Amino acid sequence: MANLFLASGQVLKALLESWGHPLPIFSQNPDCFCWQENSLGLFSIASSWDTIRRKKPKVPWAAFIWSNTITPRYQFNFWLMVRNRLPTQIPLLSYGRIDNAICAFYNSRPDSIDHLFFGCRFTSSLALFWVARCNLTWQNRSETNNLQWAMKFLSGSKFHQCIARFSFGTLCHMI
Repeated sequence: MANLFLASGQVLKALLESWGHPLPIFSQNPDCFCWQENSLGLFSIASSWDTIRRKKPKVPWAAFIWSNTITPRYQFNFWLMVRNRLPTQIPLLSYGRIDNAICAFYNSRPDSIDHLFFGCRFTSSLALFWVARCNLTWQNRSETNNLQWAMKFLSGSKFHQCIARFSFGTLCHMI
C-alpha cells in the first residue's frame, strides 16, 4: 500500500511539473496572501477593478460631461447623447418599437439626436433664448458640433462657465 502511495505521489509531482509552473518550496515561515496585481502585494478594490476592466483610450468629452458642476441625471443624459444611445424616434423606428414618428413640436420629420437637440425650430429657439440669457455666441450645428462648442466655451472653473454648463445640461435634459 505504501508503494502505491509513493508511486501516485511521483505521478502527481510529474504532472504538476509538466504544467510549466515551478512547484512551491515549503519552508517553516507562516503562509501569507500576496496580491500580484499590486506592486506592494496589497489587495484593493481599485487594483482589482483595474485588473478586470478593459481599458479604452480617454475621450475628449469625459471631463466636460462628468464635471461635478452638472447634476448626475444631466450627466447621464449627456453621456447617452454622446454615445448616440438616446431612444429617439429614429432608432425606435428601426427597432420596430414604434410604428410612425413625427417631431413632437412641429409635426415634421422624425426625431433624431441632431433634430431633437437644436435642429428643430422649437428647440433651436430654446437654445437661442438660453445663449442670449447666458451672453454667449451660438451657431446651431449638428449635435456633435454643438457638444464641441460647449466643451470649448463652457469648460472651466469660473463661476459663469459652471452656471452655463449646468444650464446647458438642464436645457438638454428638459428637451
